Amino acid sequence: MSSRKPPTTPPPAMLATPKHERDRMTERIQCLVRNSDAIGVYLGTVRATERPDPAPEAPPALS
Repeated sequence: MSSRKPPTTPPPAMLATPKHERDRMTERIQCLVRNSDAIGVYLGTVRATERPDPAPEAPPALS
């Protein structure tokens, strides 16, 4: 038999802080995902409407 005591459950007030921080991080992550998705859409739109660069001019011929 083990002489270890079972873990005690912390009081609700002590759990409120990490839960609040987790919720804040989740909100921030969701915001970052939305921003990343919006940037991806923007880049896709810009790339779809890009015109190819004109061919560079040939250097002058040596005489």
